[in-house]
Amino acid sequence: MATVPNLWEQYVIDALVKRRYEVYLPFKDKGIDLLAIRNWESGCPVRVQVKGSRTWQTSWPSHTEGCWHRLNREKVIKGRGALDLFIFVWAHFGRRGLPEMQYLMVPTDELIDRLSRYQKGRWDIYIWTGQRGSKRHAADLRPSPGERRTDLVQGDGATVDPQRDYTKYLNNWAIIDALARGAARQRKAA
Repeated sequence: MATVPNLWEQYVIDALVKRRYEVYLPFKDKGIDLLAIRNWESGCPVRVQVKGSRTWQTSWPSHTEGCWHRLNREKVIKGRGALDLFIFVWAHFGRRGLPEMQYLMVPTDELIDRLSRYQKGRWDIYIWTGQRGSKRHAADLRPSPGERRTDLVQGDGATVDPQRDYTKYLNNWAIIDALARGAARQRKAA
């Protein structure tokens, strides 16, 4: 039976189609939720894993909302060469209370490298977002054993550990564009 996209995957598909990507779903789920390609002549498909979460509200002044995801460390590491990108999805409730989808797009190798540095045991990711001036920011604020969440942020909302700062991946669609171009060059060279 063919794979049917879940709600979170559908949000990602809609966003990719708006950016002129063609999206393909696998017939059977084997760790890749979708393939995205913009140009068949000069590009290659980007293999994407989508993870969705409900939004959690917080009273912190620097990080007002977040999402939580659990990843199977062994499966992620095992799939390192077969998967290009993780897209974490959740809703941000703007000034008028209307949901705006948030997309955190992290290349698989980068995600593995980061999580391996600061997380021991299972990989639970607590992405918290907030506003710093006119720019939104994002950070993984899951405390390690012996840490408190307040130990992970400075007064201005900046993270203490740069490995936990995911701001550059927040709603950054240029990442998937670069992966599509890079994958095409690597596969042509092989």
